Formats: sequence, structure tokens, C-alpha cells
Amino acid sequence: MRVLAAQEQFFLARRPRKDSPHTTAAYRRDLAGITALLGEVLSTPPAELVIEDLSAGNLREAFGVFADSHAKSSVLRAWSTWNQFLTFCVAEDLVPGNPMGAVARPKTPPLVPKPLRGEDTPERLLAAVAEGARKGRDPWPERDVLVLALGLVAGLRSAEMRTLTLASVVGRPGERRLHVAGKGNRDRSVPIEPAMDRVIEEYLASCRRRFPQGRFDRGSALVRDRHGEPIG
Repeated sequence: MRVLAAQEQFFLARRPRKDSPHTTAAYRRDLAGITALLGEVLSTPPAELVIEDLSAGNLREAFGVFADSHAKSSVLRAWSTWNQFLTFCVAEDLVPGNPMGAVARPKTPPLVPKPLRGEDTPERLLAAVAEGARKGRDPWPERDVLVLALGLVAGLRSAEMRTLTLASVVGRPGERRLHVAGKGNRDRSVPIEPAMDRVIEEYLASCRRRFPQGRFDRGSALVRDRHGEPIG
């Protein structure tokens, strides 16, 4: 079987996983990049490579060339993609074993959150944004304070902020929580402290002033851009 055909079968098999378009695009880039280098190693057009060409030696050489011009994180991501692809090939009886165990990969240090230095740094950041420190033609400090507070106080990632809707804020006043759809579709519930509750209420009041004709049903985006659309 041709390598490119096996890769398409790999993506077909992953469709029930409902990968995001960004994840699928990254997998395709990793597979295509190493496949092109395998073609150079073997002096064979990528479209003519066959599954038997995916030996440990050939892959080691291709990954070596790839590593010469890419960062550790890129090499590690490509290694993971190819490991998944070749694990699929083993399951489909396309290859007798996964050769990626013989291909070296870089060691990466564990990710450690970087703290903000200074005891009053969070307060100073929030105060500066609330006072309109970020210059612009159409300042919206209430929205900027909300975004900063969601990240700094509630610990949300930017992708998680974009998934928030008005229905994400649940509970009675004083007992509210924020339902967050996290990475890997793992939901979590974040308590909303009184100060955060005030930030949200002031932001929503500013939304209604800015967009009097806008939609504010439970399915509407919580965090919006200056045109009233979900923030990008």
C-alpha cells in the first residue's frame, strides 16, 4: 500500500473522534513534512512511497533532517503524530510493528506555570485596565477587565473564554459558578467570587448599552468583540 493512502485511512479512522480542524491540520502537516523528507532520503517521490519504506532506519534519517531545522517542540509533536499513525498501521496489519520506538525524540522539561512577580501585580493589572490604560479608538474597559479577570483570577485559557455563553453563568446571586468546557471536552465548574460577579455584571450592562438591538439569550456568547460578535 502507498504511504499516502495509509495516511488517508488514518484520518478516516479518526473521524469519530471529532478532532478540531486545527488538530487535523497539524497532523496533516506533520505527516506531510516527514513524508517529504522520506522521499528525499529514498530519492522517491512522496506519492510513490510504499508502507514498506517506513522502516526504523529510514524514519530515523528523516527525523534527523527534520530536527536540524525545527525546534524541540515541533520534533516532539511530529514524533507523536507519526507514533499514532504507525500504531494505526499496526492495528490494520499494514506493518508488523511500530518502528517509532527506534526513533529518538527530544526530552522536554515539564511545563511549570510562570507566576506574576509582585504581591500586588494582579491588582495593579486589573486597576490599569479598568482605568482604560489600553489605548484604542473604541475603548471598552469593562470587556478588557472581564477578559483579564477570566484568565488571571479564574484561570481560563483563551480557547475556553471563546466557548463561554450566557448560560455558562449559573446559580443564584452569591452562589454563582462558571461552567467551562475545557480541553478534551472536559467540563469543570469555577466558583464566581463576589468581585468577579461584579465584573461580569458591569460587563453585561456595558454590552446592553453598546448593542441595544443585540441578542442576549442564554446561548449567546458571553465575551464579545467591538461589533457584538463572539470574540475571536
